[in-house]
Amino acid sequence: MNEKEKASQYFNAGYNCAESVLMAFADAAGFTPETAKRIASGFGGGAGGTHAYTCGALSAAIIVLGCKYGGYAPDDAEGKRRLYGKIRSLMNDFETANLSVNCGELLKILTREKSAGISPSREAAERPCCRFVASACEILTDKWK
Repeated sequence: MNEKEKASQYFNAGYNCAESVLMAFADAAGFTPETAKRIASGFGGGAGGTHAYTCGALSAAIIVLGCKYGGYAPDDAEGKRRLYGKIRSLMNDFETANLSVNCGELLKILTREKSAGISPSREAAERPCCRFVASACEILTDKWK
């Protein structure tokens, strides 16, 4: 099972968007799913359920990139540039795919689609952010390489 499938299973089981992504990538990031869940728990719903900030699935993907490309010395400007470049690329790709990186905006997009008669999948109707969890995983898998 790949990370996207794992994250979707976690999300459909009731974990928040950030927990689902970080738990799916826990092994690759170097910690247990339990630790991943604890780290990501506050990022769901755009940080603390506010819907006002960065999508939780995207926030978790940023944490995963930090685990792989971070850890550089404070004076390692090249290491910082490499990590920040990967994060900007991740965010740009996520925004291109989903039209925003902001949780509240993403939810508004889903509401507009529903009003326009665009029918979501059964899972999306029950937990509307499953597509953003999947998208973050797909993009992160590409950036991980």
